[in-house]
Amino acid sequence: MLIDLLVSPCGQRAPTRAQDRNFVLYVEHANGPMMRYLINLLDVRRLPHLSVMIMESEADCSVIARIEDFSNTDAVIQTIIRAAGNPARIPGARFENLEADRQLMDEQDEEYRKAVKADAARMRTQQLREHNDLRRRKQREEVAVMRERIVCDRRAYAQRFSGAQPTGDTKIKVRLPNGSTVSSTFNKDDTVEKVYLWVGAAEYISGSSVQIPYRFDLYLPHPSKMLGDRTQTLESANLFPNATLVLISRDESDDEDV
Repeated sequence: MLIDLLVSPCGQRAPTRAQDRNFVLYVEHANGPMMRYLINLLDVRRLPHLSVMIMESEADCSVIARIEDFSNTDAVIQTIIRAAGNPARIPGARFENLEADRQLMDEQDEEYRKAVKADAARMRTQQLREHNDLRRRKQREEVAVMRERIVCDRRAYAQRFSGAQPTGDTKIKVRLPNGSTVSSTFNKDDTVEKVYLWVGAAEYISGSSVQIPYRFDLYLPHPSKMLGDRTQTLESANLFPNATLVLISRDESDDEDV
């Protein structure tokens, strides 16, 4: 710290100017005119003391507010808020580009928020896509297992139907989606379920060249009515002594769901 001193004729020295300002001095007790003179000359800060500073660079900062009176808490808080809110109004502050810098920071913050929002949206979309892909894979696996079980059951039923000569008093003909038909004879006391089992097994009965959907429903054509109650007898379902049914496949809707 460099200080110019004035030497009086009687040998007393008195500081007149501080040449170096790269220092900060604090004083807790200041009594007497000489001490007050030094405080003003050297810009000494009293304790307790609070300075609000802003960094202009890594090595340079400026004090934009100074608080030495802490008797009023609200006044202290308001001083800090005003200084931080608009430091350019503090005498001696050097912030000509502060408003432009703030605007740039706001724009950068807004761009960052948009980028974060876009990243979050992309992540949600990716997670949803992965979830849907996993769900479809599981459904395809379940459908494959279901169809394999259906084929096994139909082969077993085909062996039963092939080993017995069709007899009965009720003739049933079923029209398939491709226009071909299959027919057989049942008893009027047989259930609708037996007709469903026979139709499903028809693909595996010896000498048959038809292809039966994995899932299907049987309908009476006129008027159109689905045979939904499979516990009914053929007679109670109005299929005795003969009837022509229409097979409607449900495989297409299954594939769409998958």
